Amino acid sequence: TTVGARSVRSTSGLDVLMAEWLVAYGAEHAEETRAECARYARSVFLPRWSSLAAMTEASLADFTRDRLRAVSASTAKKEQSALRSFFAWCVERGHLVEAPRIVSPPKRATGAPTGRNRRIDLAPAQVEALLAALPAETPGGVPIRDVMTLIWETSLRIATIRGLSVPEHYQRGAKWVRVTAEIDKSRFAREVPLSPRARRILDKHAGEGVIFVVNEGVHRRYLKAAGLAIGLSEDDASHVGPHALRHAAITHLATRPGTNIGGVARIAGHRTGVHQHGE
Repeated sequence: TTVGARSVRSTSGLDVLMAEWLVAYGAEHAEETRAECARYARSVFLPRWSSLAAMTEASLADFTRDRLRAVSASTAKKEQSALRSFFAWCVERGHLVEAPRIVSPPKRATGAPTGRNRRIDLAPAQVEALLAALPAETPGGVPIRDVMTLIWETSLRIATIRGLSVPEHYQRGAKWVRVTAEIDKSRFAREVPLSPRARRILDKHAGEGVIFVVNEGVHRRYLKAAGLAIGLSEDDASHVGPHALRHAAITHLATRPGTNIGGVARIAGHRTGVHQHGE
């Protein structure tokens, strides 16, 4: 089937191709990033296109314009990045002769102000109050207060904390946690110093193997309840997540007198700059 200047060689359904792509993608990227791409495929790409042949440059341009009316420009760019990866895989596997061109949103494009990923700025005192308002454990046995405290103490992403294991990343009494590329969203291996509080938490839970078993999303209702308990508005409390604690930790480190900004960026896992949107 020829579409424009490119040739589609695959006879497989788009859902099958995307499922195979996600398996390959997951072998080279962090689970958090693979899950994000899987969400795009399931809720955005597959409802939009019925086949690989339907994904023409014209339809992709229409897609970008439509998405900018529904989501932020940052989200639209992430979706485009996922599509570029999918097309590159299709070319590599012989499903496409060449990848269709995807035009990025204009530099001044902001997209729709959805507010879904709005970041809440928390002062250190608010963070401590929030942590104190959390239950020690969920009914399922997740030590939610310790997990969220560890984010505040280390600025690590929740996905990285879910990936920590003994002895690969931590050993009892160590002053550092070793972040390996496979558990980091940016694939950035590094050592992160631990405060005494962080070491106590890790020593408390470190056995052999994975330290924390935390299902994705389990924290949401507990963080919202804690946010309401410390006086946040309903809307603000709804947007309190692990990313807010990570952002607060990075901000707290970066604003201390005499701080080495490059060092903070390295600890946070940012290759360039201290803050990245949604990080």
